[in-house]
Amino acid sequence: MYIYKIMIMFFLFLFSFLGNANQKFGTKIYMHGNLLTAPPCKVNNGNVIDVGFGPISTKSIKGYDQKRELNYKITCESNSNNLKTYLWINGDKSNFDINGLKTNIDDLAIKFMMGGDIIELNKKYTVDINHPEQIWAVLVKKENSVLKTGDFSSSGTLFVEYQ
Repeated sequence: MYIYKIMIMFFLFLFSFLGNANQKFGTKIYMHGNLLTAPPCKVNNGNVIDVGFGPISTKSIKGYDQKRELNYKITCESNSNNLKTYLWINGDKSNFDINGLKTNIDDLAIKFMMGGDIIELNKKYTVDINHPEQIWAVLVKKENSVLKTGDFSSSGTLFVEYQ
C-alpha cells in the first residue's frame, strides 16, 4: 500500500511538472506614437535649374577645371519638429563613372560637388536649408578618351526633403 502512495505521488508530481512545462508566461506590450507628415520643400520654386557651359574645348576638360555653379534656392514650410533636411541628385549614370550623369556624348559626364566634395548620385546629404552649400556641376571625361565635338546635354533631378 505504501508503494502505491509513492507511485501516485510520483505520477501527480510528474503530471504537475509536465503541465507547468507547457504553460506560457508573458506580458502585454503597449506601443504608441505620433505620426507626422514632413512639411513640403521646393527647389527653385519648382522651376528648372539651367546650367550653361557654353563653348568648351574638348582638351580643356581635365580634372575638375570645367565647373559651373548651380544657382538654386530651397524653400520649405515650417519645420516645427526639427526634422533633418536631406538633399540628393538623381539621374542616369554614365557608363564610366558611377557618380557622373550620362550625357548625349560618349565618354562625357557631369559630376556634382558640394563644398569641395564629390556628390554621389542618389545618396542623401544633410543640408541646412537656411544656408545651403554651393553646388557645382563639373564636366568630366573618360580617361584617355577623345571626345567628339558637338552640343551636349544631360538632365537629373535635385531633391530636398525632411525626414
